[in-house]
Amino acid sequence: MLRTKFRFPKTLLIVATAGLLGLAFASSSQAVPVLFLSYQSATTGTLTQAVSISNGGTYTGVLGNFSLSITLGTPTADALLPELDVTTSTTTLARSAGTLTILFSDTSFGSLPGSINSQINGLTNGVVGYGTYVDAANNPFATTTLLGSAGPFSNGPFAGNSSATFAVPQPFSITEMIVISQNFYTNGSTSFGTKVTDPALDVVPVPDAGAAAPLFGLALLGIGIARWKLAAL
Repeated sequence: MLRTKFRFPKTLLIVATAGLLGLAFASSSQAVPVLFLSYQSATTGTLTQAVSISNGGTYTGVLGNFSLSITLGTPTADALLPELDVTTSTTTLARSAGTLTILFSDTSFGSLPGSINSQINGLTNGVVGYGTYVDAANNPFATTTLLGSAGPFSNGPFAGNSSATFAVPQPFSITEMIVISQNFYTNGSTSFGTKVTDPALDVVPVPDAGAAAPLFGLALLGIGIARWKLAAL
């Protein structure tokens, strides 16, 4: 059986498509979020595609030997990027191995009050790696600094979670990268969901001055009752 070697890229070499990405994802105020897909195999070489999806919408299509269904969630209060839900399937027709890379990015993030939390969970019979990157130059799809990673995962259910801070005052970009490696000598499928959030800081409530006096009085009352019971023994 042919084994597929998985490599989680340290840098993303998509120089030829830089102009396309700049036009497709110029700023964080774009009306439609854009994902960038890249497929590589020994038989087809490299294929690339930019995909536009509205928040809450779904894209279905084919790239190389991967059939894709990608859905973007509606951003919640602490979401830095919309939730990403992906399902891929492959068939034995190709008789080869291939790798799919999915990039999802946004720009112009300022200093965040908490850490950046990245999560992925799903199921695969291939190999899956996940990374979250930041770029202080605010370039879309840039993989300058690895903030957190998970995997590689293989053959079964998986889940990964990482958190880190990025204390940069000027606007910066955040990019998710998911790499799926599949052996096409067997039918295969991978499905997963991702989240990138800035969780609210835990705040310990402090009683105000008006509440402090009654609380102190109850405490003294409790101590007095306890002493009275002990004296009666």
